[in-house]
Amino acid sequence: LSLASACRGSPAVPGLQVPALERAEAWHGASKGGRKMSRSVLERFESKIDKSGECWEWTAHRIPQGYGQFRVGQKLLRAHRFAWELAHGPIPHGLHVLHRCDNPPCIRASHLFLGTETDNHADAVMKNRQARGQRNGMAKLSGIDVREIRRLRKTGLTKREIGLRFEVDKSNIYKICSGKTWAWLK
Repeated sequence: LSLASACRGSPAVPGLQVPALERAEAWHGASKGGRKMSRSVLERFESKIDKSGECWEWTAHRIPQGYGQFRVGQKLLRAHRFAWELAHGPIPHGLHVLHRCDNPPCIRASHLFLGTETDNHADAVMKNRQARGQRNGMAKLSGIDVREIRRLRKTGLTKREIGLRFEVDKSNIYKICSGKTWAWLK
């Protein structure tokens, strides 16, 4: 199944006059060498996709976070966003294209969905992609430290005494012991 055939006949994107291609055509000019640009853009896009697995993976350039990039004229586009527009039409202002499969190089439209910044953050937390605890580069404490802090507090040591021992403020000790931080660590 090609992207072009997946887009043909869709009520949101009749034929190949899909918004992403129309936009690509406007960015790069209506034609090049007598050849319609929208078709060559689509052919180029499709040539960079590995459809051998459940996810359709972008095989060309990727940014460090794993998302594919696709050049149309002078514009660099995220491949998954371009794929969304091919399949569904324009992305409303303020929305992101998120991955159900949690695989940044995937551009398969059925694996993508729209969401707000809040949805994106909630999705990251739900899929355990958010750096928390000692995975956070700013963390001064480890999981072992946090368990020891909770144990020491139960023995009667003050928050100040524990804070001095671990070189953190007593307010951090309070937050750890009350479950305001490190709540997920039992």
